[in-house]
Amino acid sequence: MTMQDFFVDRKKTCGVSGKSNEAIVFKRRGKSNSRFTDNSIYDGLLQDDTQITNGDIITESGDTYLTIARRNGYMSKIAQFEKTNCVASIYTISSTYVGTQKTGDKETLVASSVPIVQTSVTASMHLYDAGLLPDTVKKLLTPQAAIGIDNRIKIDGKNYWVTSVDSNEYEGLYLVQVKLDNRVTK
Repeated sequence: MTMQDFFVDRKKTCGVSGKSNEAIVFKRRGKSNSRFTDNSIYDGLLQDDTQITNGDIITESGDTYLTIARRNGYMSKIAQFEKTNCVASIYTISSTYVGTQKTGDKETLVASSVPIVQTSVTASMHLYDAGLLPDTVKKLLTPQAAIGIDNRIKIDGKNYWVTSVDSNEYEGLYLVQVKLDNRVTK
C-alpha cells in the first residue's frame, strides 16, 4: 500500500512535460496571510515511482504548475508546486546591417507559450529586497528555457527586457528580473 492509496478520492492524473503522466494528490499550502500563497502554492504527494524533478512543468485540468521543490519524506515523495499565471514568448534582439551601417534591430522568436509565474515589483519590495535591480518591474519564475540577458519577453502584449537571470534561487528554474522594453524592432 502506498501513501497515495489513503487519498484515492483526491488523486489526479497530471501531465508532466517530457515525461509520462503521473498521479498527484494536491493540497493547498496551508495557512497564509497572502492571497498569492492561498491561491497559487500547492503541496503534492507524488507516486512512489515518480520521475518528477525540480523545474518540471505539470498540467492538470487546464492549470499549469512549476515544480519548485521536490524531496523524499518518510514513506512518501512530496513536492511543492507554484501555479503559473501567464504565458510568455521569448525573443532575441539583434542588430541588422547594410554593409557596416546599422539599420536597426530585429527580434527573433526563441520560445513561445512558456508558462511563467509573474510578480509585479512594488516600491516596498525595492526597499526590502536587496537583490532587486533598480529598474526591475517584474520578477518571473520560468522553466529553464533559452532565456538570456538582453532577451525580450512578451507578456500580455507588453515587452520586457531581461536584466537578470538567476539559476541558483530555484533548482531547475530561473528567477528572472525584467524592466520595461522600449527598443524599436523591425
